[in-house]
Amino acid sequence: MLRKTQESRDILYYCDFHGHSRCKNLFMYGCSNVRHDRLKERVFPLLFHNNCELFSFNNCSFNVQKQRESTARVVMWREFQLINSFTLEVSFCGPTSGLYKDCHFTISALKEMGDYFCKTLIDYAENGSKVMQAFHDLEIMFPKADDPTPTGKEDKNDNKFFGIEDEETKDE
Repeated sequence: MLRKTQESRDILYYCDFHGHSRCKNLFMYGCSNVRHDRLKERVFPLLFHNNCELFSFNNCSFNVQKQRESTARVVMWREFQLINSFTLEVSFCGPTSGLYKDCHFTISALKEMGDYFCKTLIDYAENGSKVMQAFHDLEIMFPKADDPTPTGKEDKNDNKFFGIEDEETKDE
């Protein structure tokens, strides 16, 4: 089905939704890219963190463990070269901070998280300046080992790589 979909259009994003029984908070598992585009898999989670106080970027993990290689997110990442391939985990135990600290998430809190998730998808797809700001924030948070100074330069091709259009890049 996905290969057939790719014949007619690009797939920008894949996300599995799970409940987590041990770790607290709302967080994501992703797949780490080690190429020159090494931080692009972290842009959506950082945007989500910026939009939703219930989401914890610090609890996100982007490592692919051997025992997780058959999960949907890893298969989508490997077989379809999909950078934005995630598992969104929502703790059964609630968050470690904020209004719901040490309480179970309520149905209304889960709906609120869903609203913020959708708003973040829209930001990712349509707000190139937010995406680029998040990417530059990530370059500062995670500087390249062999490049001690983040560039801070915006490459106009980055928006095309992310699959987004901004008012400034639509006509290009």
